[in-house]
Amino acid sequence: MNHLADETSPYLRQHADNPVEWFPWGDEALARARAEDKPLFVSIGYASCHWCHVMAHESFGDPETATDLAKFFISVKVDREERPDLDAVYMAATQALTGSGGWPMSVFCTPDGRPFYAGTYFPPVERHGMPSFRRVVQALGDAWTKERAQVLEQADALVGAVQRELRLAEALSARRGHIVEIRAAERGGKRRILELAERNARLAIDQEKLRSERRRQQRVEALDGLQQALGLDTIPLRIECFDISTLMGTNTVASMVVFEGGASKKSDYRRFRVFGASGPGENSLGRILEHDYGAEGPNDFAAMEEVLGRRFARWESQRDVSPHDKEYDPSFAALPNVVVIDGGKGQLSAGLRALQGFRDRGVVVISLAKRIEEVFMPGRDAPLVMAHDTPELQLLQRVRDEAHRFAITHHRIRRDRAMTSSMLDDLPGVGPARKRALLAHFGSPDAILSASREELESVPGVPGKLARDMYRELHRTGV
Repeated sequence: MNHLADETSPYLRQHADNPVEWFPWGDEALARARAEDKPLFVSIGYASCHWCHVMAHESFGDPETATDLAKFFISVKVDREERPDLDAVYMAATQALTGSGGWPMSVFCTPDGRPFYAGTYFPPVERHGMPSFRRVVQALGDAWTKERAQVLEQADALVGAVQRELRLAEALSARRGHIVEIRAAERGGKRRILELAERNARLAIDQEKLRSERRRQQRVEALDGLQQALGLDTIPLRIECFDISTLMGTNTVASMVVFEGGASKKSDYRRFRVFGASGPGENSLGRILEHDYGAEGPNDFAAMEEVLGRRFARWESQRDVSPHDKEYDPSFAALPNVVVIDGGKGQLSAGLRALQGFRDRGVVVISLAKRIEEVFMPGRDAPLVMAHDTPELQLLQRVRDEAHRFAITHHRIRRDRAMTSSMLDDLPGVGPARKRALLAHFGSPDAILSASREELESVPGVPGKLARDMYRELHRTGV
């Protein structure tokens, strides 16, 4: 007699005379598993389930099988109609492992109930490619004893998969308005659709692996070619590129982008504000000067020299900073193999002056001019012209174009901010909150300027009279 005789479930009472020492799901079974350091065998079924009765007769009624279960496991019997919550969780685990589900459900769990192996019906002897139930019990019992780390790792992975499926079911249930169960198709047309989807997924994964390997090979070829073209001693694993963006000398900014191993490393990208001849001001690297090369207008050479000098200064300041210090910046602390400057001879000359300290440490400084993609190098009168279809030039172009994109984006943000400030700050009745509302509604300062009076009046939080006054003021001043 096991522990099921007093249960209310007819299905559980049907197994009360099994030689298997069944426990109902509950604290007693879990406590016993922890105390004896044994995993759980959880068998889930229901009273009218044909294969549940077949497995009960073939395996659970067999004394030798009962002995094996008692040796390795604490056995728990669950009525799915009484505990649909357990049934849903362990069914998700079974489907995740096998691709299908059903009853009787046979789940093997850690003492705290985390599944690590599952299936449905197991025959008493091996047949049709299926292992016998006793063989499964013995193999999993040995694995728990001899390979527990791998078993626990499998349990963690399976629990993660189950949690994702249950969250999806919960989200779909909330969307549909009633409970949605996720089950794998087992037969018929739906099963064929599932198999087709799985084949397509495997094919897509294989194709992505091939594309990824091809991209890796292309990066290697580009780096090898660049090493040879520039006469470098080592492969240029880290490339930094700098670009200046300005409009009539206003809101001048610079970008630094980083490619490592031939691929962009966006976490190491940095932006600079350019302060110009007047400098950033005392104790204020973050001070914003809207323009600044005086009557001479914009000076890309001076701007480039300033930014590259600050880059080298940041590297020097990081040399004695611990990687665990909050002031540590891994991008500025890294020493590049190659520095690329967007521009021609003039920009290169400015960069060479600023980066002499880098050059003394073996860093190669070059510039890439856009017109015919000429590479200027120190010590060479004539530029290096590479064939346009070479991977090394295409890599330099990608690096340069990315630096340009990054600088332009930053410049537009600062320009729009300055434009918004200049045109809206002096309007009566427009404070920070209404300025934010206008930008959120129209998306950009240009859109505000081109808006009609009716469109301004439709902005939430802007009274009609204020909208009309804004429209009249903006168009009167010709902003």
